[in-house]
Amino acid sequence: MNNDIRLSVEFFDHPKTVKLQRRLGVGAVICLQRLWIWTAQNRSNGVLSGIDCEDVEIAAKWDGEPGEFCQTLVDLRFIDETDGVYALHDWCVVHIPSSVSDSLGTSLSAR
Repeated sequence: MNNDIRLSVEFFDHPKTVKLQRRLGVGAVICLQRLWIWTAQNRSNGVLSGIDCEDVEIAAKWDGEPGEFCQTLVDLRFIDETDGVYALHDWCVVHIPSSVSDSLGTSLSAR
């Protein structure tokens, strides 16, 4: 389990973040960060296998319209969806410390 995540200094001004805030409000940006923290603690490789849209929103503490937050994350490519499995976009490259990312890469390639 990771104890922290990385957050780029450009995060709040990134076009995807700006679009998320414009579409769903500043609370959605906080929910995205909550989802990242939950993922670091529970799915350290960023693949949300066994989790549906409702579960994503529960992990993020989203209390808006059901399905809206998850679909918006997919639309903005914060989350990738392949064959019904969600994965956080570029998770190992962007959001987890490089030492953890390096060890994850080694363990995933050993499979």
